[in-house]
Amino acid sequence: MIDDEIIQLIEALGLNYCEAKVYCALVKLGEASAKEISQMAHVARSDSYRLLTTLCKKGLVEKIIGTPNRFKAAPIQEGLQFLLEKSKQKNLELQTKIKSVLNKNRFTNNESLLKDETNFIMVPESAFVRKAKKVLDNNTSTVDIIASRIGATIAAFDMYETFMKALERGVKIRIINEELERELKAPKILQALRSPNLKLKYVRYPLRVELGIHDDKAVLACCETIKNKTFPCSIWTNNPCFVTVFRDYFEKIWKQALEYKNQ
Repeated sequence: MIDDEIIQLIEALGLNYCEAKVYCALVKLGEASAKEISQMAHVARSDSYRLLTTLCKKGLVEKIIGTPNRFKAAPIQEGLQFLLEKSKQKNLELQTKIKSVLNKNRFTNNESLLKDETNFIMVPESAFVRKAKKVLDNNTSTVDIIASRIGATIAAFDMYETFMKALERGVKIRIINEELERELKAPKILQALRSPNLKLKYVRYPLRVELGIHDDKAVLACCETIKNKTFPCSIWTNNPCFVTVFRDYFEKIWKQALEYKNQ
């Protein structure tokens, strides 16, 4: 039985599913013929020859000449480390190519063209963190946040560094969250709470809307779906009327919210 978790890990490091299956099968067998490998990996024998040739070229398998030819895989620890190093090298090469392309080409910044226009932009869940970080990076004065969990707001999703930089440059941040006293003991939360620019309150009921009001000029917001209680999509807007509505909503909850005793 081949471990699915190992196969998924190997796929993440650059091999396709069939290559990963054949490699794992050979690791388990130690040394084997193409026929034995195809039986263990549950792939066609004709495909196993092709896949083994590819794995030999990639440096993960050795071919032992004989009648029939036999194959031997690099140990799993060695193979994973080898694939990881190749992945790192590929990423470095891509970064170099990206810099080269950007230096050679001038792309129009659509955001700068739309800066003075009123916009509504749908932000899918997969892009939410990237958008939130970008908006927070551009904040100059205030951020007002409603979020169910303070830990998710500050510490998770690689937001901590962006969050702390905003506090350090003097951005005033207020956060309303559901009561989660235990999260205040997390090191990153304690570090953030030392800043005089951060104020935190809580409510004792579920928060169905999560939002951030940035410099009183734009809002990034999402609503919990009633059916499965998830936040599938968010909306960013700089429409003044909507910003005012969300501002009034935040201030109403802030006035009713409670302060943490140890803040």
